[in-house]
Amino acid sequence: MAIKNSPLLLKKIKAELFTYHYKEKLQETYKAALAQYAKSQPKSQASEFKTFLLTPFLMMGQWVKGLSVGQTMLLLSFTAASVLAGINMVFTGNRLYNDHMTALRAPASVEDEVTYDRPDYYKKQSRHLEISSLRLPVYIADVNELRTIDVDFSATMSNRFSRMKLEKMEFQLRDHLILNVEPMVAAFPLEEEGKEILREKLTMEIHDFMFENKIEGEVKDLKLIYILAN
Repeated sequence: MAIKNSPLLLKKIKAELFTYHYKEKLQETYKAALAQYAKSQPKSQASEFKTFLLTPFLMMGQWVKGLSVGQTMLLLSFTAASVLAGINMVFTGNRLYNDHMTALRAPASVEDEVTYDRPDYYKKQSRHLEISSLRLPVYIADVNELRTIDVDFSATMSNRFSRMKLEKMEFQLRDHLILNVEPMVAAFPLEEEGKEILREKLTMEIHDFMFENKIEGEVKDLKLIYILAN
């Protein structure tokens, strides 16, 4: 029966909601609240501003006065829960905001450091130093006679400035390499092990030359292009 009567009950509630005189009931509650206030304060003359401030509280008190004990307890419980929930939301939001700002804010005494390394191929072609026909002394095996080898090599410098400086001082660099690269057996530079030793010697002597002439930079890579024993 209850399920069958549900449409009729809903229709009745809907009709009551649309026909209820909200404005009149509100005015009646307002007048009753003022009358109750005037009755409790017979000698006071409330100003219009004071009446305006007290009106919501008076109306609320008049409305609560008409509730039962159970309804009043339920209202107070709901109000207390709402207030506590609102306070919790405020504190939680404030904590999250502070944590977020702390993570974003860097200490004022520490400067932000941006680590950036240029790739190895950065303007590599402009850092190439090529030396050709460098004649170095060698020894002939089993013969106590000094001969030479001709070497072509390419060195990749750490910056263009060092390459340009070495190019301007090419003749001084050649003399330095000829005088400081120790002679070796003529056939040895033609082997893989000999090539590696010769490459390391040339790299070391170029570094020494740059240090003596106060040239900033270093040899990043050195490749032997051509070797001919005379």
